[in-house]
Amino acid sequence: METHYLKITPLVFLLLISRLWTNARADLVEDACSQVSTGNYDLCISSLRSDPSTNTSTDVKGLAYVMLGVLNANATAIVSRASELLNKTDESVIQQCLDDCAIGYSKVTADFIKLAYGFLNSSDYGSAVDQTSSMVETAEDCEDCFVGPPSVRKSPITAANNVFEKLATIAGDIIAILG
Repeated sequence: METHYLKITPLVFLLLISRLWTNARADLVEDACSQVSTGNYDLCISSLRSDPSTNTSTDVKGLAYVMLGVLNANATAIVSRASELLNKTDESVIQQCLDDCAIGYSKVTADFIKLAYGFLNSSDYGSAVDQTSSMVETAEDCEDCFVGPPSVRKSPITAANNVFEKLATIAGDIIAILG
């Protein structure tokens, strides 16, 4: 009987440690997301929990890296969508706006995100936050193109722009927690 008890104890111990580790990660996500801009809590939680990298994040800096990855994936998807839509419209103003948006989001993936990673690596959190602010401006500039002269047009990527803008704000808020 004692032998059986000794074999179960390590298993119970491992299960307990695993459960505590999972709860600690959940608390980390919830704690970080509770400090983001008003109205973005649910998107913060769902974005971080949808990325498997969150499971290995042990601190807020790890969550900031995860959010930059989420932003990169979103920006890449917007470039693809804008390019796809660009080939489906004959209206020159919409073509120009979609092209401008694709260029802007390409700059996000080629420059802003890479710079933000570098600043995060070197613990230059203010500069990393500045990069997320530039990403927010990219989303705003993309939308502004459609409402400017010569006449107002409906942006076919408004929903994606709005989500990206919120994600960039969340990433900046998480990085700002670091200092």
